[in-house]
This record gives sequence, C-alpha cells and structure tokens, in this order.
Amino acid sequence: MSKQLVNKLDAYEGKTRLTIISIILVLSVMYFAKTLILPILISVFFALLLNPVVCLLRRIYIPRSIASILVVSAFIISIGTFFSFLIEPGEKWISKVPEITEQLSKKIDEAAKPFTQEEDRPWYAFDKEEEPPVSGRVMSHLSNLITQVLASSTPVFFAQILTVIVLVLFFLIHGNDLYRNCVAALSGFARKRCLVVIGRSIQFEISRYVFIISLINLSLGAATAAVLYFLGVEDALLWGALATLFNYVPYIGPFAMTILLTMVGYVQYGSGIEIFKIPIAFTILNNIECQFVTPTILGGRFKVNPLIVVLWLLIVGWMWGVAGMILAVPILVSFKILVKHAKSLSYWRSLLS
Repeated sequence: MSKQLVNKLDAYEGKTRLTIISIILVLSVMYFAKTLILPILISVFFALLLNPVVCLLRRIYIPRSIASILVVSAFIISIGTFFSFLIEPGEKWISKVPEITEQLSKKIDEAAKPFTQEEDRPWYAFDKEEEPPVSGRVMSHLSNLITQVLASSTPVFFAQILTVIVLVLFFLIHGNDLYRNCVAALSGFARKRCLVVIGRSIQFEISRYVFIISLINLSLGAATAAVLYFLGVEDALLWGALATLFNYVPYIGPFAMTILLTMVGYVQYGSGIEIFKIPIAFTILNNIECQFVTPTILGGRFKVNPLIVVLWLLIVGWMWGVAGMILAVPILVSFKILVKHAKSLSYWRSLLS
C-alpha cells in the first residue's frame, strides 16, 4: 500500500514539474517572440469579430474574398471616421499637458514640502547642478519613460498595423480552408470529431463573446459621453471613446479611466468636491455594466476566477503591453473552452472556474 502511495506521489510530482516547465517555456516564447505572435493574435481577434458579417454576405452569394475585402474596408473606414472626430479634442488636451504638469508639480511640492524642506520654486526653475524637488524627479522619470516608449514602439506599431490588416484579410479568406486541411490531416474519426467540436466551439463562442463585449463597451462609452455631456464636461465624446477602449481590460482599465477622469475634473473645476463628480458618475455606470449588464447577457459561460483574470492581465500586460491586456481575456476564454473539451486538461478546468 505504501509503495503504491509513493508511486502516486512520484507521478504527481513529475506531472507538476512538467506543468511548471511547460508554463515557463510558453511564457518565454510569448515574451521573446511577441513581435511575431502579437500581430497574429490581434488578427485572429479581428477575424473572429468580422467573420459573422462575412458569413452573412456569403448567404447572398457574394464571394468570400470580395466579402472579406468589403468588410475589412468598411471596418477600417468606420474606425478612421470615428477617431477623426477625436483628433481636435485630443490635440486640445495634449496642448494642456504643460499646464497640467505645472499644476500637478505644485501640488506634489506642496504635499512634500513638510517632509523635504525644499525651496518654494517650480521644478523647472532649478539649475542643472541643483537637485530638483520631488515633482521634478517624478516629471523627469515620467518624461523619460514616455520618450523611450514612443521612440521604441512607433515604427514597430505602424508596421504591425499593416501586418494585422493583411493577416485579417487572409484569415477571413483562407482560414476555413486551413482549418479543414488540419482536420483532414488527422488520423482517426474520434480525433477529427474532437478537433471539429473544439474549433467550432471556439469560433462561435469567441465571436459571440467579442461581439457582445464590443456592444457592451460601446454602450458604456456612449452612456459615459452622454452623462459627462449632461454634467457639462468638456469633450465628453473623447472620454466616452476612451471609456470604450479601457473597458476591454477588466478591472485595470476602469480603474485607470477613473484616475484619468479625476484629473479631468481637477483641470476643469480646479479644487473642491466637484472634482469627484466626474469619476463617481463613471464608477456608477461601470458598476451597473459589470455587476448587472454583462453577467445578465453573458451568463456564467465565460466566467473566470477574478484572481486568475487579474494575474493573467498583469503577466500579459508585462509581456505585450496594452495590446496584450486587451487580448488577455479572449485568450483566457479560448483556453477555458479548450480545456472544457479536452479531458487531459481537467485540472485547468477546475482551476479556471
């Protein structure tokens, strides 16, 4: 009996070690090959989102290639038209950055003065030989970080956009053929049936998830813009659009949006309790969305342990940045669907639930 127990423990220990090594290898590949993997995953994300529209056009006998080109072109034009309305308010707020920076630096220096006994001068008035105040060090680190990120990511960003557009077209046009070839290459009816079930389930569920989440986020953005406009906030449409984008990142996105709207309230109202009415209004709308609207529409089918979601968001955000955080939940949902049909992954099924 004891020997059987020892053998079971050894087998379990070996399985645990193999799982840990596999996770480390997968994360390493995801990190070091992010410039290759990220455009592919983004392309799959948009292909799943647009594929139902392509299928609708196929029903009226439009060839798949032409339907894909029409859908992708219409999607790009719609996104471009929408963001063209945000250029002017975005430029206006960017022009306010020096003023906002000066105001924040004064507040930081006032808060730090009892502890540092620094002179009452703005951070930009110090000589190079002098050590700048707390606000100067904060602003210096922030500006260096922003400069490094922009300098390193801008060329890659535009190259990846072009890559994503081309890949989305190819996924929409040839994705079904590739999938059928993968099924045909398998030996045995059971394996083929399993791959067909998993593939159809992932395609249907992820398309449904992405489409519904996009509608919910657009509704939240529209409601945010309407409420902020009612409250007299400048450029309410800009903040509504950002609320839509930020809400693709659960927990972290709404939290960052709340901080951003608090700064907007500070810029618009200066001081006093009125600063907080803007973030409070958004927090109420976000809680209605995440506590009532999303669970009612999606149900428990896509529900994942919140701690797993946050940890996964942090890991993927560290590896792939903002784009990775947007893709994190769809990837997690896809993995949950996969483990639902794969008996060998039953451990992960119970872990994610």
